[in-house]
Amino acid sequence: MPLRYIDFSRAVLFSLGIILHAAWLCKGRSDAFGAIHDFIHTFRMESFFLIAGFFSGMTLTKGPPEMFLRNRLRRLFIPLLFCGIALNTLLHCALKHDWDFSFLLTASYWLNGEWLAHLWFIGTLFLYVLLLFALHKLCPRFHSAFQRPQWNLITLFLGVAILRRALMYLGSHISGVDSGTLLIAHPADVLEYIAFFLAGYFLFHRQDILDKLINMVPVNAFCVVLFWSLMLVLENSLVGRQVLAVWRGVYSLQVCALLFWVARSFFNKPNAVIAKLSEASYTVYLVHWPLMAIIYWLISPTHMPVVLLFSLLVIATAVLSYEIHNVLVSRSHILSFLMNGRWSRPVTARAFGPLEPATIVASQ
Repeated sequence: MPLRYIDFSRAVLFSLGIILHAAWLCKGRSDAFGAIHDFIHTFRMESFFLIAGFFSGMTLTKGPPEMFLRNRLRRLFIPLLFCGIALNTLLHCALKHDWDFSFLLTASYWLNGEWLAHLWFIGTLFLYVLLLFALHKLCPRFHSAFQRPQWNLITLFLGVAILRRALMYLGSHISGVDSGTLLIAHPADVLEYIAFFLAGYFLFHRQDILDKLINMVPVNAFCVVLFWSLMLVLENSLVGRQVLAVWRGVYSLQVCALLFWVARSFFNKPNAVIAKLSEASYTVYLVHWPLMAIIYWLISPTHMPVVLLFSLLVIATAVLSYEIHNVLVSRSHILSFLMNGRWSRPVTARAFGPLEPATIVASQ
């Protein structure tokens, strides 16, 4: 079956970043926007890393590990450095309402990871890429371990839930994990999301299990509703919080599965419009938060109704982000390389050509 639905899901998750950040800017004036922000935050990054692991597994089947590493270095590290320096500088100024650029000369801004901002995802993913590269170099048949019959949905759920919780528990007992930095990532993030990246890698090699997970629509929907229904009750006790901490891993997998089901059911056929939007989604992810912060700073929305402010931020940011890709990035060899990690190609080739793992950025 074509995997366009996974690429489409990636584009949806990138686009949700616009809603997430607009809600974050508005949540101080309305609890409803705080709830929107918190809901999206419960599954968005987990789903990102799962998709990234899936396409990393795919890319590793196309050539030697060295080719995989070069591809990811180009697609991840170059946009991280360029956008972290060029765009996140503007983001920092806009959010601080202070256009004094002297902070660029302070060591703490770089060493503490402030320059990463929303790009922490790319840095974290690059560390996972290095790990996967090392595993394939040390054990070329690493992926074959997942072909054993004892692997099933139950072991997937248990593996993700237990590994995520164990690593987060470990991180909470190691000094400096929460506040430390690895220059391109934060240690707490690296520990929190690696279970989902490995789950995506596993699901590429066991697409039979992926299909079973996606097809469990009633079960997945019921469990997601149950999670939210019991959350307030469970949060009131120590044991309940521990249950939620373990359950959260399974919950995120099930929300991702529901997204995959919708995408596979309705958006898995070739479509030029969807292909163009998907193609632009990496650029949208890179530019939307600095762009939104500047828009917010320009309109000074002190007396603006919060619903109007939210709508303006979402619409203006989405349109401008897409046009930046369409007008500038996709037509410039240099910008395409600096922001997307590849040289630009004719639009028709991108819109109607076959899905290429190397172009999928949540493979980012």
